[in-house]
Amino acid sequence: AVLKGSNATSMVADANNTIEIAGAHAGVTIGEIANINKINITGAKLEAKDNITVLAKDDYGAKVETVGVAIGGFNGGAIVADAQNNSNTVVLIQDADLSSKQINLEAAKQNDVTAMAASGALGAVNISGTVAIAKDRGSSEILIGDEENSSVNKFKADAVNVNVSNKPKVESKVYAVDAAIAAIS
Repeated sequence: AVLKGSNATSMVADANNTIEIAGAHAGVTIGEIANINKINITGAKLEAKDNITVLAKDDYGAKVETVGVAIGGFNGGAIVADAQNNSNTVVLIQDADLSSKQINLEAAKQNDVTAMAASGALGAVNISGTVAIAKDRGSSEILIGDEENSSVNKFKADAVNVNVSNKPKVESKVYAVDAAIAAIS
């Protein structure tokens, strides 16, 4: 018996890219994923000869890119890319009866979160700021029993394996090029 809950969704935000011929450039791109991937086994009886596997997996991807370029005598601008993943992965087992040779419980997060910001300016005086922010604030958890009320679970097996992992890959990339007599970047 295999129970799987998986969300394999990618989110790509590539907006507010700007190219300005004079004066100022500004771009802000924000991408956020926030949800709960949950398997809830309540009041159930599961039986299998060899294995029962309960797997909640989150492998969302979030990628945000913002690019800005300005050409002129006096240039100023700001480029911001903000990518966030706030999703949680949960397995909840309460008042359940599981019987098998082996029982495997797993909650896993393996997210890629990338923010890339790039700016460039060509002029006599350039002032610009370029920022990339990438965050993963999500969690993985397996709850055996109810947090608020007492719950009785029965596991009959030769082996019970419980594995919880949270392995995000989070990257921020910033590229800035200025060509000017006076530049602050």
